Amino acid sequence: MSIELRVLLILSSIVVISAVVLRIRKSKFQIHDGIFWFVLSLLLLLMSIFPQVVMRLSGLIGVESPANLVFLGILALLLIKNFLLSVKVSLLEYNLMKLTQHIVVEDVSKDSTGDTNTNISKKESEQ
Repeated sequence: MSIELRVLLILSSIVVISAVVLRIRKSKFQIHDGIFWFVLSLLLLLMSIFPQVVMRLSGLIGVESPANLVFLGILALLLIKNFLLSVKVSLLEYNLMKLTQHIVVEDVSKDSTGDTNTNISKKESEQ
């Protein structure tokens, strides 16, 4: 692994770790999301400090270059993270749809029990 790649990995790991810690401290990042980025950064930091492990692993797996193994690993982890985020977004969209339907049903049931013209005028005045 080249010295340039090692320096790049060390610098990027330090930047990501500090950004994650700062965001978690300011409560702008959830801890379970921050753990993924923290662990990934630590892994990159360890790979850049101990490149012999990456070289040996690339030889065992049959990857031609240790740098290719690093990039392949990063790509695989980011694809997994992207899939998990897609699942999370789909679940949130489903819950939002259910909540919207529930609110509409409540509004319709309230309108059917009370005076519709009064409820409509109240909603217009609130807006």
